[in-house]
Amino acid sequence: MPRDTPPPIPKEILDEWYAKRRAKRNAERASEAERQESGKPAAPVIESKTVYEAKPVVRDLRKEAVSAFMPTAVRMKIEKSKGRGGLLEPEEADRLEKEGYLRTREPTRPQTGEPQAGQDAGPRGVTMEEVADEQG
Repeated sequence: MPRDTPPPIPKEILDEWYAKRRAKRNAERASEAERQESGKPAAPVIESKTVYEAKPVVRDLRKEAVSAFMPTAVRMKIEKSKGRGGLLEPEEADRLEKEGYLRTREPTRPQTGEPQAGQDAGPRGVTMEEVADEQG
């Protein structure tokens, strides 16, 4: 046996020690149980007044199926018509309008007199001119 290891404790001594320990703990548990039983009277049972109800969720499966399984080409055209798929050129806008993805433009109403501040005078164009740089 190595020098730094204590000798083993005989089994009889350990059994006695465990028996004392077990008896002491059982006595503590019994006195604790008596205190709990005699300490407080039983609390009256209170009925809960809140009632929770779960209704079934009504879903429109036809609508979900149409929106979930939309072809990619159709989805891209719809996104483009909403302005999310990139810039929309006039030719593309006309084609999408003809295919029914874009709302048709409202017909212009004939205006009488001068256009007011809230009304547009019509489409406006921008012209760019090249100017020679002055070096000097």
